[in-house]
Amino acid sequence: MEKKTESVGEGSQHRIVEQEYVTLLTEDGFRSLSLSSVQRIKLTNLALNAELHQALATLATNHDAQKKQSRLPSMVPEAAKPVSPT
Repeated sequence: MEKKTESVGEGSQHRIVEQEYVTLLTEDGFRSLSLSSVQRIKLTNLALNAELHQALATLATNHDAQKKQSRLPSMVPEAAKPVSPT
């Protein structure tokens, strides 16, 4: 991952934006892609794909285990709570 600043637009519309890039090693050499242009990635190596899925599942499991549960106190007004006959 790499962040690059780029000049976009002309005149009053000119601005500098920061773009994120990923660099991949391909059969033709290194290729840098803007993440904003990436819509889908498909791994053709089945073993690598399985390893990636396992790693992502592990991260998701650990993320869920780190979440803290909290309870909010009842917000029902006293007048709306059921009353038992005495």
